[in-house]
Amino acid sequence: MNNIIIRAAQLSDVDDLIRLNNKYLLNHLTEEQKQKGFVRVEYEREYLQQIITNKEIVVALDYDLVIGYYLIGRTSNNDRLVYQREKLLLIFNDEKKIEKIGYGAQAVIEKEYRGNNLLQLMLNELIKQLNGKYEILFSSVTKINNSALKAHTAGGYKVLAEDDDKFYVGLKLF
Repeated sequence: MNNIIIRAAQLSDVDDLIRLNNKYLLNHLTEEQKQKGFVRVEYEREYLQQIITNKEIVVALDYDLVIGYYLIGRTSNNDRLVYQREKLLLIFNDEKKIEKIGYGAQAVIEKEYRGNNLLQLMLNELIKQLNGKYEILFSSVTKINNSALKAHTAGGYKVLAEDDDKFYVGLKLF
């Protein structure tokens, strides 16, 4: 853990970010692997470049290897996040309020580095980087993804709503 650095993502990190995102995508995992956590939203190069440019992603590195990331996908224009915006409208019923919510929060850490407080360290760095841009961070967690729900709630997220297959969680920033 002595060599771990957490910093803003750079455009040169995109290939590593794609590798990590693909490695932990739900549709790429076996049933056994799913029990250890997964992500549902795939980020292609153009989306990641937008997120990096908008300063809404941080990475954890072990020397030069990207071993984790924490991002807010809202500004990526990724159509896979439309359902989160729609859910926010149902929860808050206020378009102006939604403009201050960073939705599409997603984090990935290589499994051999988990349990070392990296998730919280990345979240803290991301919040600094966002610099007051949002009042709330928001994400959806598939109910079968117990690891992700535990990680979110340990980081301070609260369950705001749920439906048949997802919890919708939010973290108030101030």
